[in-house]
Amino acid sequence: MEAAAPEGKLKALMPRLEDYVMALGLLRVPSVALIVALDAMMHSGNAVQSSFYVAWLTEMGISDAAISLLSPAGDIGAAVFSLTTTYLMRYIDGFWIVLLSL
Repeated sequence: MEAAAPEGKLKALMPRLEDYVMALGLLRVPSVALIVALDAMMHSGNAVQSSFYVAWLTEMGISDAAISLLSPAGDIGAAVFSLTTTYLMRYIDGFWIVLLSL
């Protein structure tokens, strides 16, 4: 068996237009489109929060130490929810889990 040429390996790493077209075609599935739209809303909300949240909390009189614990607490909560999703699907329909995650 011959070794693949270096340019063949590089070509395998390059993105192909067909892959992007197939991925965007998934947006025709209503449930996929809903999740993508909700995800975009969540990310835009997080961007606004990270911009103004700290200043607002400081004005509310919350200490810097408490503010610094809020972000990791949210991340830990998200990680726990992500890791328990498969277990929850035994008892709760996936649709309701998606709504709970919002």
